[in-house]
Amino acid sequence: MAEATRSRAVPQELEEEGQKLQKESVPSKESGRGRHAQLPNTASARTRRNSSPYLSEPNRLADVIAAIQAMGIYKFYKLPFEGWADHISGDRSGISDGHTSAEHWRRVFEEHPEFFRLDGKREKASLVWRRQYPKSYHVDKREELSQADLYALSPKEREERVSRVPLTPQDIQTLIATATNLHARALEAKQDKRWWIPWIGPFSALIGVILGVILKVILDPSSAP
Repeated sequence: MAEATRSRAVPQELEEEGQKLQKESVPSKESGRGRHAQLPNTASARTRRNSSPYLSEPNRLADVIAAIQAMGIYKFYKLPFEGWADHISGDRSGISDGHTSAEHWRRVFEEHPEFFRLDGKREKASLVWRRQYPKSYHVDKREELSQADLYALSPKEREERVSRVPLTPQDIQTLIATATNLHARALEAKQDKRWWIPWIGPFSALIGVILGVILKVILDPSSAP
């Protein structure tokens, strides 16, 4: 498959799904079916129901970008959470804030279905865009195989040693730009919701002046105009 064909029309789909996440919470398990389905709700997601996942943690954007880069080019397109924790952060079993490294990355994958998907058993994760590519990449030969070469392999080798084609550098740059854009929009939305904060000081001062005048009139009626 040509690289130009692989890259066609996916970023808009990802951005549209990412924008929906700015407005909606993660849906329930019953709706989590199909290629474009959202992932089930989690305890961590419920606590952040009214906020963007991009703002849920200080380093969330950096985590999303790191996952995109690692999952886009690693020879296997799908791994268990422990495997991705090792390849993304170099820490398979470390614990931070009461969560293992694997749990941390699972939360990232679940809260960003615009980029990541879990398998049917919810034990492995993969990059959405890479799932659109064919399973024709031999992980040992590090090359894309033709249909004839694929059929020449044994069923066992085809199952265990053939993965989906890695993303191109252009693909990865596009996904990173999409994540950065969604993060910026989340920040803008948060700032828009706080438009009233700069007015708190002047408004409080005005209320104080009014209350002072009222109290003065009550305590000293002769001072009334």
